[in-house]
Amino acid sequence: MKRLLALGVVLVIGCEVSVPEYKPVGKTTNLTQITSEKGMNILPDISSDGKWLCFSSNRRGNFDLFIKKPEEQTVIQRTFGREDDLFPSWSVDGQRIAFSSNRFGSFDIFVIDAFSGQDTRQITSDSTDEIAPDWSSDGKNLVFTKIRRGDETIYSIIIVDVETGLQTELVDGLFPKFSPDGKKICFQRGIEEGKQSIRTINRDGTMETEVVYNPIFSAVTPSWSIDGERLIYTSAVNGEGKVEEGLIEELVAYQPIDIRTVKTDGSADTQITGDSGPDGFPVWSPDDFIYFCSLREADDEYNINIFRMKIESLP
Repeated sequence: MKRLLALGVVLVIGCEVSVPEYKPVGKTTNLTQITSEKGMNILPDISSDGKWLCFSSNRRGNFDLFIKKPEEQTVIQRTFGREDDLFPSWSVDGQRIAFSSNRFGSFDIFVIDAFSGQDTRQITSDSTDEIAPDWSSDGKNLVFTKIRRGDETIYSIIIVDVETGLQTELVDGLFPKFSPDGKKICFQRGIEEGKQSIRTINRDGTMETEVVYNPIFSAVTPSWSIDGERLIYTSAVNGEGKVEEGLIEELVAYQPIDIRTVKTDGSADTQITGDSGPDGFPVWSPDDFIYFCSLREADDEYNINIFRMKIESLP
C-alpha cells in the first residue's frame, strides 16, 4: 500500500491504493532534477528550441508561472497575483506563453509575452472553466479543454482562433495537444474511473482513433514526440481519494504511477519509469529529453519537482 499524490490538474489527493508492480522496459539515461525549491513545481512545458522551461509553482503562495534555462539555476517569475496561473504552453516561435488562470473568477485562457511578461491578452471569458491550452504550429490557434458544469459535467476539446476568439468544438475529452505538423490532436478521453484512454483526432474533428486503452490502468495526459510518431503519457491507478479543496474539484482523483510511450498506431506501448515516486505530465523536448514532474526525491507529498531524462532502446 502506498500513499500517493495526484499530480493531475494540481489537485492534492491523499489515499491508500494497491499499486500493481510494473517494471520499466524502455531504458532511460541522463536523469536530472531541474527544480529544487520547496513547493509544488508542476506542469512543465519546453520551448521549441529546447532552451527554456516554463512551469507552474506555488513556491510563493498561489500558483504562478516561472521560466528558466534547464542547465541554469536562475528562475524568473513570469506572472504575479493572488490567483492561480496553470498549464503554461510555449508558442512555436518561443515568444508567447498561453496559460489558464482564475484571476477573474472561473479559469480562462490568457497569453503573455514570454520574456517581458507584458501584453497579457485574455482569449476566453465565459463562465465555464477553460484549461490546458496548447498552441498550433502556425501560432494562430489554441486547443484547450472546456469544462461545463450542471447536472452532468462535460469536458470538451475546443479550438480557438487567437485573433478573433472564434471557437470550434471538436469532441469530448481533456488535455489536448497539437501534433508537431498541426494536422492532428491527441487527448485523454474519459474522466470516469477506469475509462481513461488516449486518442487522436484530425484537426477538423474527423477520424477519432483510440491509441491506448488498458483495463489495468488509466491512460492520461498525452503529449507528442517531436517527430510525431509516438505519444508519451502517464499511467494511473484509480483510488478512493478524498479531494481536498482545490482548483478544479470535479476532475476525478487518479494516482499517477509511471510514464509510458506508445506509437501512434497503438503498438510498442512501453513503460519507461519505475521509481517509487509517481511521475506525471510528461512532455518531449526537441533535443530528445523528456520533462516531467515527480515526487521522487521528495521529503513530503507537497514537494513536487521537475526532472528530465532521455529514453533509449525503445521497441
